[in-house]
Amino acid sequence: MYCSNCGKYNSEDSKFCQYCGSKLAKTSIKDKLVANVGSDTVEGYEEKHYQDRNQKKTNILSNYLNVIKKYVDFKGRASRREYWLFFLANLIISFGLGFIEGLLGVNSKSEESIFVSVYQLFILLPSLAVGVRRMHDANEGGWASIIPIFNLIVASRKGNSETNKYGPPPKD
Repeated sequence: MYCSNCGKYNSEDSKFCQYCGSKLAKTSIKDKLVANVGSDTVEGYEEKHYQDRNQKKTNILSNYLNVIKKYVDFKGRASRREYWLFFLANLIISFGLGFIEGLLGVNSKSEESIFVSVYQLFILLPSLAVGVRRMHDANEGGWASIIPIFNLIVASRKGNSETNKYGPPPKD
């Protein structure tokens, strides 16, 4: 056991420190690290460990909500992951809404889906914004997103890893 008073190691069955005489208590890993390397390093270690544990890759739902929050932000850059996860989420939601509409029998006389049309209207600005930011990541102007085949090629290729005129690279 490590002594919390002097930081020296004692045998596991000791009740008192053989170096300073203070009473020994069960210690945590943090106490052992403090005894070995000092408190500054331990705090840095704990902070880094906490950040590593909480820096998970974004999942499809959190990515979707992040894009919705930035629905009119045409500045900056969007990573391939952000753009394509948003695209996938829209595809899943549209199919789901069409399926639900079919089950409910809403607007059964028409081939058009009311739910999907309303959803597409809702998602129009966020889709444009993330598309423009994706073009910025590839160092292209936002207007490139309206050129049919070119925008697909640009959205599929890897963005610049350096800072460009549109800002620093996305953290994805």
